[in-house]
Amino acid sequence: MKEEFIIMKLTLIFSYVLLLFVLRYGFEIINDQVTLLLLIVGLALFGFSNRKK
Repeated sequence: MKEEFIIMKLTLIFSYVLLLFVLRYGFEIINDQVTLLLLIVGLALFGFSNRKK
């Protein structure tokens, strides 16, 4: 239970930081493919942590 909770927290923090980074610098500076990949990885981790419960 504790590991899943930690993974969920880390995923939420990761998503929040990524969102702030995108809002601050915009998609122009970041490569769109890299941003998309990071979002997919974040969503996959979030889905995986939710599915295990």
